[in-house]
Formats: sequence, C-alpha cells, structure tokens
Amino acid sequence: MIPSSAVTKQTSGFLERRGGMCVVQLLSLVLQTSLDVLFSRQQKEEGDRTICFFLLKIVITLNICITTTMKMLTVSLLVCAIMALTRAADVPTGEPDLNSGPEAVPTGEPDLNSGPEGNSDIAEVAPSCPGNWTRYNDSCFFYVPSHMTWADAEKHCQTLGGNLASVHSFDEQHAIQSMIQRLTLGFPETWLGGYDATQEGTWFWSDGTDFSYTFWATGEPDDSRDADCLLMNYGDEEKFGDQPCDQLKPSACGKKL
Repeated sequence: MIPSSAVTKQTSGFLERRGGMCVVQLLSLVLQTSLDVLFSRQQKEEGDRTICFFLLKIVITLNICITTTMKMLTVSLLVCAIMALTRAADVPTGEPDLNSGPEAVPTGEPDLNSGPEGNSDIAEVAPSCPGNWTRYNDSCFFYVPSHMTWADAEKHCQTLGGNLASVHSFDEQHAIQSMIQRLTLGFPETWLGGYDATQEGTWFWSDGTDFSYTFWATGEPDDSRDADCLLMNYGDEEKFGDQPCDQLKPSACGKKL
C-alpha cells in the first residue's frame, strides 16, 4: 500500500507543475499583448481592440488554470480521505474476532465436533472408582463390614455392580488387606470370591477370572467340615484359608473399571 504522505507529496508536485504552466501561459499572453500594443500605438482603435482581445484571453486562461487547480485540489482531498480511511481500517481494535477460527479466544467449553476427519467424538474421561471404593490398577475394591454368609455376600456385591473380590497377585492381595486394616484397624477374616463347591480341590473366582494365584496359609486348604469358600486374613499368618460357606463374615467386593 502506498503511504498517504507519498500520495500527498506527489499531488503537491503535480499542482506546482500545473501552477507553473499556468504562470508561463499568463506571462506569454502578457508579453504578446504588450508587443501587440507597442506595434499598434499608431492605430489607437486597433490597439484598444487588441488589448481587449488579449485581456479576454488572459481571463479565459486564468479561469482554466483556476478550474484545473480546484479540480486537482478536490481529487487530492478525496485521495487523502480514502487513504486515511484505509489506514484507520487496518488499525486493530483490540477486540477478539469471534470468527477467527483456530485463533479465537477459547471459551472453556469442549468442542463436541473436534474429532479427527470431522467425526463427532466426545473427549474420553479417565475412569475412576465410585466413592468409598479403593482403586488398585484397573480394579476397585469395597469393604463390607456386615457379617453375611458367602452366598449372601456375593449377592450383595452383585447389587453394587461387582462380585466378591478376586486376587491375582501379592500386591493386589496386599492392597485389599491394607484397605481392610485402614477401615477396621485390624485384620478380620473376610470373604473373597474363591470357591470349590463345584468340584473339591478345583477353585474358581466368582467373577469368572482365572484362579492362578494362591496365598494359602500353612495347611490350607484342608476342606474340613465342607470348607468350600475362601477367605483372607486367616490364622496367624493372615493368608488365605477355606471355611464353610455358611459362616457369617465381613466381605470384600471387587469390580473392574
């Protein structure tokens, strides 16, 4: 874009050139008139006519020069006004452009249509355990202090969206045991989801996961008095033991995220 100062300077130069041309024309006419008057002194009437004729030419030329100059001044003013308006439009106002696309001011609200390739994908929220449940890796555990049979405890856990807890590593067993200790300040015997009621010696977890980890106390499982259900914190070793399923014990529920 050409600066307005340059346009003004160019216009001023043009006016000066036009004005100079008008002055030269006027001087030429005056000189020509003077010469004609000198040559026409002997014939007074002809000299008067000559003077009037050339005065008329001077007036017409002067009028043309003035008209041309006024037109150029008008054009110059219009050009300057247009340049000023253009420069004013280019000055930032400091207000955000609400239609500026990626550079728009964020509103703090998620874009529900921002998925790849125009798909409508809601941002995934990291899963979390319900209130009062304890998380370990991708599992949640909940201690139920009420004393119930193994079957009633399993049914209660199902109403909470899970099963009696299954254990698959020492760290997971320790996490459940620490939860119970924190809530009870002790290590009460607590039902877990293990059972071998279907076939003696073949253990399953009630949530259907593989029964591959064991943490049996010494001499367990012994299947005494039809002990077909598994509990933790058994005996002095506070490990796994098998007990009759109709005993009333607190329980630990578990579920996957």
